[in-house]
Amino acid sequence: MAVQFILGRSGTGKTSHCIKAVVNALAAREESEQPLILLVPEQATYQAERAMLGDRRIAGYNRLHVLSFDRLQFLLLGRNTARPRLSRIARQMIIHRILRDNKDRLQIFGSSADRPGLARQMADTITELHEYAKTPDDIDQLLGELQKGKISGLTEMKFADIGLILREYLKFIEGRFLDPDVQLARACRAVADAEFVRGAKLWVDGFAGFTMSELAILAELLKS
Repeated sequence: MAVQFILGRSGTGKTSHCIKAVVNALAAREESEQPLILLVPEQATYQAERAMLGDRRIAGYNRLHVLSFDRLQFLLLGRNTARPRLSRIARQMIIHRILRDNKDRLQIFGSSADRPGLARQMADTITELHEYAKTPDDIDQLLGELQKGKISGLTEMKFADIGLILREYLKFIEGRFLDPDVQLARACRAVADAEFVRGAKLWVDGFAGFTMSELAILAELLKS
């Protein structure tokens, strides 16, 4: 898939260019079966839809999806998104319980398991692992590489503890709570099987930056 970047400072017409390109694609009869996706921040979806319907050539559409990452996630994993969402504080509370319940299994963090500050740091670590789309299996693979390289001691024990905490966290929330970072990683894996993205034209506009999970989803969308 060819990729085009529209660059410029704020107010130079990048969004207008994207909207016009989407409208032109909707109006093009020769490509009437090709799916179209406009990916924008959550707060910009309504504005984008209204801007396109403001064009006289567009009375309505059924092959265009104006999506945020949350909406895209719902289309990819709708059956798994009807659970309570975890806040940052809720995640820390869950991690604190996991640390307390597993302190005898933790090699490095066991002695500090009851300290609230550790729960906050581990919650931040888990968030970062999700942003980089890392799983407990990835940590197990890293531990194997460390053992092959005969790098033992504190490094290996710390990663073993982190892997244990991550695995217990995912087990705890499975079927009970919705972690947005976890859902993004799952949505990334679901892109390949989604009919509405296959062969689609994609526009991305309005984002100040992306997490690693969001970048992974974009990479999968480009592959489709």
